[in-house]
Amino acid sequence: MIYSRTEICCFLEALLFLCLARLLLRLLPFRCCLKLIGEPRVKCRLPRHGELTAVKQALRRADRRAFWNNVCLGQSMAARWMLRIRRIRSAVNIGVKSDLQTKIAAHAWVSSHDVDIVECPDGYQILFRA
Repeated sequence: MIYSRTEICCFLEALLFLCLARLLLRLLPFRCCLKLIGEPRVKCRLPRHGELTAVKQALRRADRRAFWNNVCLGQSMAARWMLRIRRIRSAVNIGVKSDLQTKIAAHAWVSSHDVDIVECPDGYQILFRA
């Protein structure tokens, strides 16, 4: 498959941000990482047609091709930064759920204008939203 120059640039951007997110999650305390995904203080705009899908696809491709394991929080940080560069408003959510055997699972996801950039499985209760 042949990709356009825009798709390649978006893929490289996603790969860079996934790498940066992984590095920061390893080096910084969790509370500092939460500050890095806070709401931007710039005027946001509406996304152009296909822009959210392009970011979502680039993140998926970069995640598949990265030689390290990207956790959902790292993917959410990368998605947030990519959307912030484009001045598109997004919501980062961190939630938990428990099953019948009292196991607790946590997950982070990003949505923007009713599109899940990093998807959320059902059943999570939101603890943090930025």
